[in-house]
Amino acid sequence: MPSYTVGDLFASYKTNKWESRLTIKNIGGVNYSSYGGYGSLSTPGGGLTTGYYYYPSDPRAVFLSVKYTL
Repeated sequence: MPSYTVGDLFASYKTNKWESRLTIKNIGGVNYSSYGGYGSLSTPGGGLTTGYYYYPSDPRAVFLSVKYTL
């Protein structure tokens, strides 16, 4: 079963009591399947079919977190 990898990128910055982090998930914005499997499925006629199934990767997302330490 073929599989693909998606890339994430993050940058952190810390000064005195402030800390921030920017994260970009799935930086390329690709919709490749990063995981899946092989399974069976019952058909309405009572038969059984087998095959590979794939889940697409999550879409691109951007996260920003800021923290202040007292």
